[in-house]
Amino acid sequence: DSVFAYYQKLPAMRREHPAITEGSLEFLLEDHPSVLMYLRRCEQETLLGIANKSDEPAAVEIPPEIAGKRWKRILTNREETEPSVENREFWLPWEAEVYALEV
Repeated sequence: DSVFAYYQKLPAMRREHPAITEGSLEFLLEDHPSVLMYLRRCEQETLLGIANKSDEPAAVEIPPEIAGKRWKRILTNREETEPSVENREFWLPWEAEVYALEV
């Protein structure tokens, strides 16, 4: 998938996932130099966004707020990576993913 194809999917995400437009926003890993991680929550769902905003692989220690929960990847710009939050040693350069909490 190209960057363009990834961005084409974003408008549909806004329509299909109310947490994006109605939900609260909580940033995690605020001190990490290259990874943006956040939760979007509403009554219907919880979404987790993870993005490595650097040109180097980024190691991430998974915060307790998301550890041990079942997350399903719903969007990525790197299809070749394992769809897992906890079983990953690092995120690739410029990798961006969105996960939904499975209940």
